[in-house]
Amino acid sequence: MSAEDSRPRTTLEYPAAGVDAILAGAARAWPDRVALREGDRELTYGMLHERSLRVAAGLRARGVTDGDVVAIRMPNSVEFVVAYFGILAAGATVTAVSPAQPEDALARMLAEVGASLLLTDGAAGSLLDELAAHDPLPQGRGRPDGVAHLQFTGGTTGHPKAVRVLHRNVVGNIVQVVDRRAAVRVRADGAGGLALVPAGPPTPHHLRPGEGVTVAVAPFFHVLGIVNLDISLLLGATVVLGGRFDPARLLAEVERFGVTHLNGTPAMYHALLRSPALRAHDLSSVRQLTSGGAALAPAVLDGLREAFTGAWIAEGYGLSEATSAVTSVPIGADRRHAAGTVGIPLADTLVEIRSPETGIPEPPGGTGELWARGPQIADGYHREPELTADHFRDGWLRTGDLAHVDDRGYVHLVGRLKEMLIYKGYNVYPRPLEELLSAHPAVAEAVVLGAPDPSVGEIPVAFVVLAPGFRSSRALTDDILGSVARSVVSYQKVRELHVVDVLPLSPAGKVDRRALRDRLREGVR
Repeated sequence: MSAEDSRPRTTLEYPAAGVDAILAGAARAWPDRVALREGDRELTYGMLHERSLRVAAGLRARGVTDGDVVAIRMPNSVEFVVAYFGILAAGATVTAVSPAQPEDALARMLAEVGASLLLTDGAAGSLLDELAAHDPLPQGRGRPDGVAHLQFTGGTTGHPKAVRVLHRNVVGNIVQVVDRRAAVRVRADGAGGLALVPAGPPTPHHLRPGEGVTVAVAPFFHVLGIVNLDISLLLGATVVLGGRFDPARLLAEVERFGVTHLNGTPAMYHALLRSPALRAHDLSSVRQLTSGGAALAPAVLDGLREAFTGAWIAEGYGLSEATSAVTSVPIGADRRHAAGTVGIPLADTLVEIRSPETGIPEPPGGTGELWARGPQIADGYHREPELTADHFRDGWLRTGDLAHVDDRGYVHLVGRLKEMLIYKGYNVYPRPLEELLSAHPAVAEAVVLGAPDPSVGEIPVAFVVLAPGFRSSRALTDDILGSVARSVVSYQKVRELHVVDVLPLSPAGKVDRRALRDRLREGVR
């Protein structure tokens, strides 16, 4: 196959616009519709757009220029959304970090992206008020080839990687997703915004522009959260900001607000199904559930079908390096699709299964590394030219995930080439945790693995060899785990620790992780 033949055949139109055009178009289409609801606070689309343009003007007045990086360190809130669109409308780049980020890790991340300003929880409210006191910019300054997001991919210790996600990548991915979820196409409205046009007759499960309601569960510093926020606002949905995830409260909000669609991870859905409040609420308003981060377990998939009888369950797959989404289960497909599949590629997206060793495509049905190509593939890693050259090749992204494609074109994830594990939809990397463990004076050697857990996906489990002079005890275990926990965000904590005399080695002299996994399966836990 020639390079020209391998290019995705474009079937959708991708407007040449910045991400800020999403809000501009929605404000023009539904100015009086509630865009954000947080407790007793409400902002209409018109109010949100005007305030964001005021913040953009304030940022420009403070010296923020095109391409500058402004960081947001806030929970999901009205302030976050205003800041996000204000930064983009100012022509700057957003990098969002967890509010729980330890100070030393935060400093490294801000230095990595060269942030010129940090909007943080607490102080952000007064600063946003100050910025919003300016007259609004007449129009947003986002440009298709500008960097919209510098999106961190995972660990907060060691050397964090920021992905350069362009405005056209975000807009492109959103165009692809709403084509599948809402049966609409996206066009430039001629006035600096984006408009929606029907793509065909929708099913009862498709989202309806200007009518939807969702609850933002995934944090906005994560791709699952921020890109789905953009999608919901493009579709004119009301986004309910409910604070920290609580299953009973979320189920109550579904009934109270008539929620039409939810997006989350398998861990979230597992928690909903285990909640005693599941049967206490009317969930019939929900017409679509989307899930990412890992494949849903068969029992969870069956439980969701039973609890949300009117909803379509659309599993998907994506990663920061592809903006967010690469595949999803199409609306109207066989509702009994096999558990473990993450759907088919989005429009104008190609996937190939290639040999991890040679990069040559595997035979049909073979297992190998998943490569992807399409308008959502990002621009590479920020300030990491060698890493970019390794992962982004001739328009293709090598994802590092192992998968196979069945005869219907559905992608089935098998595992990961590297030892990354996924906890509640978050990427957790063993190596930084191993370094933290080894920094403890009682630890001579450490290995971290992912152990399957039906409630969260995988949990980080450590095997350690103690240094001479130390003896295993509950107190020592707690001290070692505590030393790691103090340096990481909660989802990165090591959940179990096992003391061993020696770590098994492979013939090449490397730690034999397979042997350790076998011990986990045999009940060492």
